Amino acid sequence: MKKILIIDDDDSILKFVKTKISKEGYEIYTLNQAENAMDLIKKYNYDCILSDIHMPIIDGYELLKLIREKYSSDELPVLMFTQIKKETDDIVKLYNLGANDFVEKPINFPVLIKRIEFQIKLKDKILEINQQKKTLEEKNRDLELADKEIQCIISRDMSKLKTKILKENKSCEE
Repeated sequence: MKKILIIDDDDSILKFVKTKISKEGYEIYTLNQAENAMDLIKKYNYDCILSDIHMPIIDGYELLKLIREKYSSDELPVLMFTQIKKETDDIVKLYNLGANDFVEKPINFPVLIKRIEFQIKLKDKILEINQQKKTLEEKNRDLELADKEIQCIISRDMSKLKTKILKENKSCEE
């Protein structure tokens, strides 16, 4: 089961979002403050983070910076939700800080669910591609070593053949 951490200082929103998203088969964890988020993120292997932007002490922007210091957007998707109301500067700031996506409040749950699904599938596919890349790199190294061994064998055999031919030519001349 895929695990999602939701962070929002509004407990009613946390409860409502948790109820809606858990119906989709996700294992949901919640926090009502961002201060402890990094400890939990390091401890558990979440598949996606949903965070509000406007929170006391550590806001969503600062949390996003902290997350991106440790995890790339490929490793841990972060979706931000807030009442931005299409403020271009705030949206650009979110993306510049490494947000994978954002959802406006009031939350459109069918859209949020699809964005979560997309980000988790993308994360899984990138992980799969990286594992395949690693496997191919290992196989390529093996092939390079085998090629070097073959070149050594060919060189040695060519040298033996050259020596044999020279001996035969020398004996023919005598």
